[in-house]
Amino acid sequence: LLQKQQGNLRYCGKANSLPKTSVYFRPINLIYEALEFVAKELCSQDTSNALEKWSSIFPWIEEDNGANQHTYFELKASVNEEMKEVRFAASKTYSRGLIFIVLYFEESFYIVIQDGEGDQPLLDLRFPDVSSHGQGLHLNSYLDPDSPWKKTNP
Repeated sequence: LLQKQQGNLRYCGKANSLPKTSVYFRPINLIYEALEFVAKELCSQDTSNALEKWSSIFPWIEEDNGANQHTYFELKASVNEEMKEVRFAASKTYSRGLIFIVLYFEESFYIVIQDGEGDQPLLDLRFPDVSSHGQGLHLNSYLDPDSPWKKTNP
């Protein structure tokens, strides 16, 4: 569906050069903030320990790889007024041999991390399917009232 719609979308510029007055500025920045937050959480010792512990009980945590990747991380958020106007957003970022795909829908960010070695970013049109309801695992809840992040699930 995204590939079919991509040709109808108009180009409005690079995300990092949007003026702060643009209606897209805050929503796009929040998507990148969500990606940074999840990446930092996944690298934390607490999350690594939890995933290692749970992978011995739930083998599906370790099973996904390559093109058959079905595991994604859901970051629940309490969003501001600017994001309430956004129905859906998608972002694909290549960094250090990895592909980070962020999908936003109904106050949740869905993040998929894939191997990006050897991929040509300009030719890559793939987006993951996060519509399947597989098994889930609650990793963390966040109680900071000043933070938009509420909980993380793979």
